[in-house]
Amino acid sequence: NWKTATVLESSIATASAYQYEIIWESEVDIPGLDCYQVKFRAVPSDHDAGVSVPSSPFHVDNNRLPSITVTSPGNWEHFEGSVPVSFRITDPEEDEISLVLQYKLEGSSIWIPAVGLNVNEVFLPSTYVSTITWNSSEDLPGIESMELRIRLGVIDADTVFSEAAGPLSI
Repeated sequence: NWKTATVLESSIATASAYQYEIIWESEVDIPGLDCYQVKFRAVPSDHDAGVSVPSSPFHVDNNRLPSITVTSPGNWEHFEGSVPVSFRITDPEEDEISLVLQYKLEGSSIWIPAVGLNVNEVFLPSTYVSTITWNSSEDLPGIESMELRIRLGVIDADTVFSEAAGPLSI
């Protein structure tokens, strides 16, 4: 379905040059949408409809970024196996949010996706403040005590990570 676009004032083309720019206010027409298949076409407003050729598909990202804050664990807490991770998500569009947990060993700059996080659910606004459990033994089996940091990523149409929490002792 083609819909009329909200545009800023457009200039009228002169008879000698039928080229000019139109600025589309996409956030007014499709707020919160993140899509790679948007097309645009211009249609003459006089009685000669002519042929309107649509643009190639392009990406429009009007979805504002969510954010996440890890509220616990705090620095220097010690865990054996299960690590409860409490968090608070903020998302202006109140999208369904998925989570990913990453960890990095103290002194390393490489973030590793955690396998021991069994979260197959999505988080809705009613569960934006929750706790998940990371089974660190699944990612780091049979280790001696070590220090690491964790972070959570929120995923809707975009992925945004929290500040690192820790160091934690496992």
